[in-house]
Amino acid sequence: MAGSPDPSQFIGGGWPGGHSQGTTYALHTVDVVDGTIAISVATNSGFGSVNGFQLVGGAGEPCPWDLDGGGDVGILDLLALLAAWGPNPGHPADFDGSGVVGVLDLVTLMANWGPCP
Repeated sequence: MAGSPDPSQFIGGGWPGGHSQGTTYALHTVDVVDGTIAISVATNSGFGSVNGFQLVGGAGEPCPWDLDGGGDVGILDLLALLAAWGPNPGHPADFDGSGVVGVLDLVTLMANWGPCP
């Protein structure tokens, strides 16, 4: 196809079987910012459709004690737990799932103090 971009610039390089009329190449980018995954798609045809994608890897081990999302368990997480103290079913600080943010949740948070894995 005249004017087509070089397929080697696309993820995975050229498509198997080479380039033929009507073939669309796609450039996909993935950005992770503050735990949010953004997937962008650009094609040489202008249609921008995605037939499927595969997400490989992850954001590391879960760290449910990091209540403020700061990447560690610290004073802000302790303050969030204390602000949620008492009956609070479903709250992220209710680590033991008892429906109450209490002493066991506080002990759990303190036991995980420091950087997240």
